[in-house]
Amino acid sequence: MAMDQIILFAALGIVAGILGWGVLTMARGGEYNIRNSNRIMRYRIIFQAIALVVILLLIWWKRGLARTGSETADTSAHDNNTQGLPLMVKLNKIYTRTGDGGETSLVNGRRVAKHSRRPAAFGEVDETNSVIGLARLHCEGDLDEMLSRIQNDLIDL
Repeated sequence: MAMDQIILFAALGIVAGILGWGVLTMARGGEYNIRNSNRIMRYRIIFQAIALVVILLLIWWKRGLARTGSETADTSAHDNNTQGLPLMVKLNKIYTRTGDGGETSLVNGRRVAKHSRRPAAFGEVDETNSVIGLARLHCEGDLDEMLSRIQNDLIDL
């Protein structure tokens, strides 16, 4: 495994570990949750920021190597992109027109507070899925396929 992949997975592992700790703390509830939830959230945010910086630096480094010809890069997805800009999906407006009273709707239609456990867990899973997506930028073959399956499984939660 290349050094950049080791660094990437170390950053991803730390974020996932703190995420797991936070989910367990939330599930445990009670006094332990009250005492530790804010501290764990701060750790998670700090380490996610560090992981994001590491991932962006690795992307920058890899693109620099690809431009100088030091490393081959697969640019087939960007062949038609004449401006060199990253390809992005354009999202139309997304809204529900139900207002925001600090609540959100679950699939069954029940309204719950946005800070309650389920919406918080949805956010944690979504953030984890995002970090895995960034990690996939540096993976190929079996590793990329495995991370793709993990992302699909997270979406199916």
